[in-house]
Amino acid sequence: MKEEIINDITSENPVQRLLQVTIAFGMGKDPPFLEKVIHFEVPRKLEHYQQETGRAGRNGKFATATMYY
Repeated sequence: MKEEIINDITSENPVQRLLQVTIAFGMGKDPPFLEKVIHFEVPRKLEHYQQETGRAGRNGKFATATMYY
């Protein structure tokens, strides 16, 4: 199931529109159409936050990151 989801979100026309995942999901994967990253708590390290939010906007389009604390 995980591989199917990863294959979908890294494809040209992904079906998935919303995923709730941990930091380990998709490590090394670059979903090209990721537009929003939402955190519901503060990550343990600043490096984690930087890596997680950096996944959005890799296709050169506008992206947002939101943190609820």
